[in-house]
Amino acid sequence: MIRHPKPGQAVELHYRQSLRQLTGLHLICGSVVTSGKGPGPRNALVDLGHKKVVVPCGQLFRRVVS
Repeated sequence: MIRHPKPGQAVELHYRQSLRQLTGLHLICGSVVTSGKGPGPRNALVDLGHKKVVVPCGQLFRRVVS
């Protein structure tokens, strides 16, 4: 899990089993556009190529490039 994502960082979205069908974003790769700094919920704007989505930082994992 990435706690403080940096703009441009490659990420992969991970969701728990019960939310995978609902969101349709499990294991999708993208890059961080920006993230919240605040004391409240920390979210990040992620560019998936075809759209941009706001996700909680708890769903972000480093993308492993092979």
